[in-house]
Amino acid sequence: MIPPYGGSNPGAPAKQCGSLHREFRARNMLGQGLRFSDVPFFWSQRYDLPINYVGHADLQIDGDIKSRDCLARYRRDGKVVAVASIFRD
Repeated sequence: MIPPYGGSNPGAPAKQCGSLHREFRARNMLGQGLRFSDVPFFWSQRYDLPINYVGHADLQIDGDIKSRDCLARYRRDGKVVAVASIFRD
């Protein structure tokens, strides 16, 4: 879920998400049989474009991506289950 950054450090959000995944995988390797239920998330404040993402599902865009002013709603079964935003926090 975290895109490659050409060798640069993806930052604290990526480290936090990666830590959650490592712990989950390690516990399952030890036979705990856990189901991963945390909501996937990522945010970036790279360059002059903030992008914030939480979750996954069908996509609906409100606003204009080209003008860097939008909110993406991810829906599943008619309910919003995740959002991503550019300059809308």
